Amino acid sequence: MQVRVSRIISVQQTQTEAELKCQSSCSPAGRLSYVWFRNGQKNTTQQTSAYTDYFNPGDIISCAFSGYEDYRSPSVYPLKLPSVSVSPSGEIVEGSSVTLTCCTHANPAAKNTLYKGNQILPLTPEGIYNFASISSEDRGIYDCKTEDQLSVSLFIDVQYAPKIPSVSVSPSGELVESSSVTLTCSSDANPAANYTWYKEDDDSAKASGQNFIITDFRPEHSGSYYCEAQNTRGRRSSTSHHLTVVTGKSIIIQNIIRLTLVVLMLIPLLLVNLWMSKKKPWRSTAESNELMETMEMQSNHKQDSADGNRK
Repeated sequence: MQVRVSRIISVQQTQTEAELKCQSSCSPAGRLSYVWFRNGQKNTTQQTSAYTDYFNPGDIISCAFSGYEDYRSPSVYPLKLPSVSVSPSGEIVEGSSVTLTCCTHANPAAKNTLYKGNQILPLTPEGIYNFASISSEDRGIYDCKTEDQLSVSLFIDVQYAPKIPSVSVSPSGELVESSSVTLTCSSDANPAANYTWYKEDDDSAKASGQNFIITDFRPEHSGSYYCEAQNTRGRRSSTSHHLTVVTGKSIIIQNIIRLTLVVLMLIPLLLVNLWMSKKKPWRSTAESNELMETMEMQSNHKQDSADGNRK
């Protein structure tokens, strides 16, 4: 006797409708009725070689000839949920070797597929996927699916030391004396990083936390600052960020210098415009005098011609 899954009719969230067949090579098979067993319990309503029903993941099905219940077929469990496991168990650190196993304890053997998002990861015939050197990008959810679309998920948490932190300053630009300034440190890390602030040439920490706020910025606060990100996997420091205070007198001087530069740039333009405005009337007067002289010469020429004709 042998049970075979002939077809999957529909797949739902918790159940699958499937058709099973009980087959035998014995000669009296056509003259005997069949008996089906589900999870060890005899099903009295099914007496044919075909068995169609809704099955739960993990159901164990077998069949036998009526009157020969002790000679059951090998069990089939086509709807057994797959399993996915990771080795080594426990904390996974970036750079280590990690093995994922995606398999299903089924009879007949089930074909499984391993996914990360929409990406299919190639499995060995034994259902193994190996990370030779796992990275932070490999962190995420992995799905192990059967051909019946039954699946289980596993989240892999990859721990890594902080990446190089970045520092931002608000407000940006010139920092006026007595104003407030906020420095923010950010770093990609798992587990989350703790932050400490330092000023160059000063070994003592200035502050802790992602934000460093100086509420009353004074000249003695000027200098280069950097942050350090640290977790259980390591620590990294940012590049230095230089802060310079601008006092009230400095602002007045800067405004005077800017105004002076603007005036010096405008003076040549004013002189050019004045010269152009004077040159234009002079050219107009000269052209008028030249025109009058031309007309007078033409008039004298005509008068001389008339006198010659009278003579």
